[in-house]
Amino acid sequence: MHITWKLIRRVEHLFVQFAICFFVGVWSFESLFIASEGATNVFFSSRFLDPILSLTQHSIFLTCIFTFVVLNWKTFLGSLIHRKLLWALSIFICISFLWSDFPHETLMKSVSLFETIFFGIYFGACFPLQRQLRILQIAFVLVATLSLAVSIILPSAGRETGVHAAAWRGVFAHKNYLARNMSLGALLGRMTSSQNPMEKRLSIFLMGSAIFLVIMSTSKTGLLILLIVLALAEIFRSLRLELGLVILTWTSAIFMLSGLASFIAANFEAIVTALDRDPTLSGRTIIWGALIDKIHLRPWLGYGYYGFWRGAYGESAIISKIITAYIPPHAHNGLFDLVIAFGLIGLALFSLNFLFLIRRSVILARNTQIQEGLWPLCYSVLLVLYNQTESTLVEHNSIFWLLFIALLAADFRTLAFYERALEENHLNNN
Repeated sequence: MHITWKLIRRVEHLFVQFAICFFVGVWSFESLFIASEGATNVFFSSRFLDPILSLTQHSIFLTCIFTFVVLNWKTFLGSLIHRKLLWALSIFICISFLWSDFPHETLMKSVSLFETIFFGIYFGACFPLQRQLRILQIAFVLVATLSLAVSIILPSAGRETGVHAAAWRGVFAHKNYLARNMSLGALLGRMTSSQNPMEKRLSIFLMGSAIFLVIMSTSKTGLLILLIVLALAEIFRSLRLELGLVILTWTSAIFMLSGLASFIAANFEAIVTALDRDPTLSGRTIIWGALIDKIHLRPWLGYGYYGFWRGAYGESAIISKIITAYIPPHAHNGLFDLVIAFGLIGLALFSLNFLFLIRRSVILARNTQIQEGLWPLCYSVLLVLYNQTESTLVEHNSIFWLLFIALLAADFRTLAFYERALEENHLNNN
């Protein structure tokens, strides 16, 4: 019986690792099917994987709900009972087809969004935080390995050939997507306190290869965010000091950051020009200005999930009048996309959940001494930083949205037992 249960758990772990890779976008191998920006050549002209990927998405959900949630039903339901804010947010964003101008399309996308949310709750509720990190680390090792392999062995697909010629994109459609996912991978590689030699080597490989891939992607934003998050991971360790030292440290940090923000604001144009960017952030500020007018028309409920960005045929047509050469698929800002889709009510529900997560993350960081205790707080910062110029907040089949949901559903108290086990193991070895 014990052997059977252990085998089931092993199969469950393999299933979750496979699913995580799906939500990262590995199994799409988009670089083989999508031309680089400004280019036309593709490795495969037909996207024959799309039907398989659609089937995979629904199969993950059905396997999850009818197999592994059944095995973990007490833990799963226990998490749901104590996460009323999470369910309020989830239900609200999944019923946005009721006020969308494109109800059928919004409903179809909302089904996929619900499946992502459900898997996120299952992952967060049914796995201890340290186990989540191990599963994520193994999955991202595979992501990094495949991206390295495609970029080296198939450079015509794994490297950009158009506007961003020679920049690496790995298995992803764009170099920025590679940088975004590898920034997350590098952070995951940093979040380990395991003394197991194999796990330590795995973490070192993940962190090193992820940083290398971010550099090779030539994404300045990705590299900057990665450096900021890794630096903050060290600063957050100060939360474990005595209260007086914590206050002194953070007061000094806020003072310095305020000075830096003032300097950037006063010299913004010169700084972005030096970084090879234009003052409009590649047209983003123009898009945001137009979106503010659209938000005023539907301030409370928004336009529904995927109810606004419909190219030249929906409400997003205003963007085509401003930027004639390119109609973006999203706002390049997570909060703008959140408000445009779900209005101020959606923003309020998301903000309450985010503040709830930050509060629990700070408490966890203060009450633990191991690296894993910093993971929720570091991830929250990474999510906020990336959503200044990209959009990864409410998004189906997205690892970033899935991990946010998983952390909201997770029970952080299990990490204390893991920390004590590490301490006892260390004492026994000595």
